[in-house]
Amino acid sequence: MTKKSINFRLGIPALRSRNYQLFFAGQGISLIGTWMTQVASIWLVYQLTNLPPFTSEELSAIALAKSDLRSIISGTKVCLAGASKALITP
Repeated sequence: MTKKSINFRLGIPALRSRNYQLFFAGQGISLIGTWMTQVASIWLVYQLTNLPPFTSEELSAIALAKSDLRSIISGTKVCLAGASKALITP
């Protein structure tokens, strides 16, 4: 029985397309940016409140259980936009 060598380039035909390669690389960079934003937001909350991240998550869960979901989502989007703006302004 002979071993077959795996050619990853041939294993994923979509990667032959230049547009898909650019799309795939862009998605990877975007994912890294999302992770950085999440870590920075958690760090900012910790610095402002001096509460461990799991404590703030528990408080968020309690607030979520007692509130309207649509207003929570809208408020979260506004807060994330504000935090992102605060992180990029000098």
